[in-house]
Amino acid sequence: ERVQFTLPEGRTLDLSGGWNRSFSARSEPDASRPGNATFNTIIDGRGAGAVVGIDCRGHVALRGFVVTGGGDPGPAALGVSVSQFGAVEIEQNLIWGNRVVTGGPGRGIVSIRLRDTGHLLFKDNQVLDNSMEATTSGSHANGGVGVFAVDRAVAELRNNRFLRNQVRAPG
Repeated sequence: ERVQFTLPEGRTLDLSGGWNRSFSARSEPDASRPGNATFNTIIDGRGAGAVVGIDCRGHVALRGFVVTGGGDPGPAALGVSVSQFGAVEIEQNLIWGNRVVTGGPGRGIVSIRLRDTGHLLFKDNQVLDNSMEATTSGSHANGGVGVFAVDRAVAELRNNRFLRNQVRAPG
């Protein structure tokens, strides 16, 4: 299922995947065998838009998930989408097997937008085997992976792997 939420200012939400049924042990997604960690927590968009959408003014952490099945997102991003004034940590996730076909700019496999004093930490993620196909000339702008920081926003990208992702466009 897709995960979409808004977090108001001053609130904290920590989403952590990869736990066993009794929450006594945790494992990280395995890039060598996508979706085959010891304990998987899969967020599957089933081809119906952005898999994870976060609109945050507080503090959000998203860790240890397999994010897959993103499809044509309309105005949202594919995979992980963040629009926020707060702080967001996206760590140790496998963003895999998402596909989008689009006729407009500003969409992609991972699209992150920060405003004002927003802060993003995108760390130790694996973005593998995703694709985006633009249907009109110029519609591939910002396809793939894009981070947009305006005003005093800060984006940190550390130790991520981006492999076998494709963006196709006419002309």
